[in-house]
Amino acid sequence: MTKKSRREQYADETRQAIVESALILYASKGFAGTSIDAVADAARVTKGAVYHHFKDKKALFKACFEVQGQLVADALSQVSKGDNAWQYATNLCQEFLEFVLSKGHTTIPLPEVITVLGWQTWRQIDTRFTIGFVETVVDDLVSTGELKPYPRELVVNMIHGMMVDASMSLIQARKKPETRRQLVDMLAGMLSGLKREPEQGVF
Repeated sequence: MTKKSRREQYADETRQAIVESALILYASKGFAGTSIDAVADAARVTKGAVYHHFKDKKALFKACFEVQGQLVADALSQVSKGDNAWQYATNLCQEFLEFVLSKGHTTIPLPEVITVLGWQTWRQIDTRFTIGFVETVVDDLVSTGELKPYPRELVVNMIHGMMVDASMSLIQARKKPETRRQLVDMLAGMLSGLKREPEQGVF
């Protein structure tokens, strides 16, 4: 691996500082309430340095959400698989909501992301960081014959959609810890509806 020059290393560090500062501002003030000047001030760089790395505010916003997506993926990668794939699916949902609950004040709300970037761009980014975990669960259930005979893609999208909707409900909730517990129970119940019933033996 080629060692980076001091100039390249400095450029990487500058970009990282810009993104970290912008993520905090976007999370607290929103896209409309965050200016490039504010980002530059927070990152302690010039406005020109921000534009050197990002063509506009939207490109910077996208980079921030990609970092956020990686943080979610890092959290989900630590989830215990439990005794079976069904438990793993529930654990994933639980950790996803726990991330929203514990990091929500320092992350960009999903509705804001979709509004600024559009559904398609959000989906492309989210696919890289989150949906892969759901696909792993579904593939395990398909391989063991534990899943009802629904199309794989529909099941993946349905489970992911439930997680996303649950996260948005949690963000809007007043009693967040209580709502999180309720949502986890609901998600577990919905997942159980996908279980294939064991075949009855012939006597």
